[in-house]
Amino acid sequence: MKRVYCLYRVSTKGQVDKDDIPMQKTSCREFAERNGWTILKEFQEKGVSGFKVSASDRDAIQDLKAAAEKKARDEEKAAELEAKMAEQEARLEQQRAEIERMLQEQKAYQEAALKAQREESAKKAEEDAARRRKLLEDVAASLQNSETSNMTAGAEGTVDYGYESELE
Repeated sequence: MKRVYCLYRVSTKGQVDKDDIPMQKTSCREFAERNGWTILKEFQEKGVSGFKVSASDRDAIQDLKAAAEKKARDEEKAAELEAKMAEQEARLEQQRAEIERMLQEQKAYQEAALKAQREESAKKAEEDAARRRKLLEDVAASLQNSETSNMTAGAEGTVDYGYESELE
């Protein structure tokens, strides 16, 4: 959308008393509206002859020129700002992508660490179960040896005093 300034002017004092400036305003406003333009500011020059007075001595012309120059500076600054913003946006996008990559790496590392931890826990559980089985086997073997030993020891330790035959 274009943004424009309008200058309404008449050259003589006699034209000031007529409706020339209001008609110019109406015409310019309608034209701007039809073309989708925005009028930023309106200037008026009443009864100043463009033939007799140079542009550098006409306040409305100087005000219009100053406004146009300011607008140009502002647009230049806006363009610079937009360029800086685009640059910052690109940097932010790069940083976002780097952060996303780092998060994915961190997630993969955590998953690998958790898997290793689970595997280590499973290995320890298997080792503990094997130790317990071995301990139970050793205890069972020991008990079995002890019973056999007691039975043998009991038979060997029996003394025959020869009274059995007398008791019958």
